[in-house]
Amino acid sequence: MGSKFKMRNFQRLSHKKPLTYIGMRVSAAGDGSGRMYLDSAEYIQQILEEENMIDCNAVKVPMSRDVLKATAASPLMTSVTEHTHNRALYEKFQWLNTTCCPLIAVPTSISKHYDAKPREGCKVMAQQMLIFLKGIQYKALSSHPDNDLGLVLEVDSDYAGEYALTGSTHSRTAYKLTFKGMLVAWGSKKQIDVADSSGRAELNALATGIKVGMHIQWVAEELGIIPQGSRLRVYCDSNAALGFAENNGNTTKMKHIDIRSDWVRDVRDRSQTDVDTKDNGADFLSKIMGRAEVERTGKGLVVMRYTL
Repeated sequence: MGSKFKMRNFQRLSHKKPLTYIGMRVSAAGDGSGRMYLDSAEYIQQILEEENMIDCNAVKVPMSRDVLKATAASPLMTSVTEHTHNRALYEKFQWLNTTCCPLIAVPTSISKHYDAKPREGCKVMAQQMLIFLKGIQYKALSSHPDNDLGLVLEVDSDYAGEYALTGSTHSRTAYKLTFKGMLVAWGSKKQIDVADSSGRAELNALATGIKVGMHIQWVAEELGIIPQGSRLRVYCDSNAALGFAENNGNTTKMKHIDIRSDWVRDVRDRSQTDVDTKDNGADFLSKIMGRAEVERTGKGLVVMRYTL
């Protein structure tokens, strides 16, 4: 990057001297592997201290289905003080999710919808997320120097999966982007329009994920990290979504859906993406899961880096 841009204030990273940048800690492995780690252990410690949760016993899931269902049925929060505190706390969760805590992506996204009109149950949701953070405080995103896969995008969706809990008919989009095996971008968000089938929900997710992937790809090409004209490898586990991505000549008479389908086909036909199906690593970001599912699908997103 120094050959392309004017840069200053360099700091050398070593396994003995980690660097801190906007609340994140960047560290290097001391075994000569060249592996780097990114975590927010210090910021999580600060949050736990502020909330008097230092000595809490960690839980294995960031949000349970029972807690979400109880929250949706609880009365609106009336205390202005509690509302302000709750909003400030969720802003911290959002920061952690944006930087290096993908394990709280789903509950952070769900909690955001209670920002304007919080309910009494939001306090219980926040407490569970704090206790979960206690257990993942010393987990970090990890690079994999021996991995040469380049940019790989995985997308998934959950078709109206929260309907039984909150009454919401909106589906959820999930995407996960890795570079040489390291997680570099991820997202879990409620879809704006209501999908009338799981295939439509998957198509929405596919379009959203490809937009994010292509943006990261263009930035990486400009910085010289990957060659110009590289193809974005995209994986989706829905045959229905892949069918929509194929040019079958049919239209739905719904402009926003047809445009989305045509856009996915267009970027594919211009040789900018390869879309295929496989076991989906983005499944973890698409729904609320139980303990066993969290341990199975979340494995590999982060690794244990530090211990007390």
